[in-house]
Amino acid sequence: MLAKLAPEGFICEQLKRDLVTWAVELQTQNKTGLVKRVSRQASIIQCILDTNSGDREDAIQAFFERLQSDTEFQTLLEEQHKAMQDYIGMEALMREDSTSLNRDDEEEKARLARLGPGGLDPMSVLRSMSPSMKEAFETENIPLLKQSFMSLPKAVRALVNSCLNDECEMVTGS
Repeated sequence: MLAKLAPEGFICEQLKRDLVTWAVELQTQNKTGLVKRVSRQASIIQCILDTNSGDREDAIQAFFERLQSDTEFQTLLEEQHKAMQDYIGMEALMREDSTSLNRDDEEEKARLARLGPGGLDPMSVLRSMSPSMKEAFETENIPLLKQSFMSLPKAVRALVNSCLNDECEMVTGS
């Protein structure tokens, strides 16, 4: 009866790999309940595949008979299930690390594309401004920008003016 539930070729290495891949994806989504079920299914498929029977139907039948009667086999299956969960956890961590590195690379590329004159990132500069100056830039409010600039300490204003004068000379070629 059990063999009729598994069509010819259903219990195979590809099924186990697909279950493991799915379990890794579930682990990256923190769906631990599903991970346990899917990894257990992968462990069972592996045990059936490990049975040295030429006929898959006989292997399935032998697996379930042995599972019901052999406590050592049950222990072995639990150990294999634990090892499968550990493997899935490690694969999920490696996938998350890889995804994180790719995301960091993309963020760095976006930052480099935004660089303005002098190699400054406009987003970083905007985040470092005082709230009133930030608002002035975002709303393009020139009077508020002048007021914010005048509220800066004298030494900072002198430095900004010096930078602006140097930039103007570079642009005009003077």
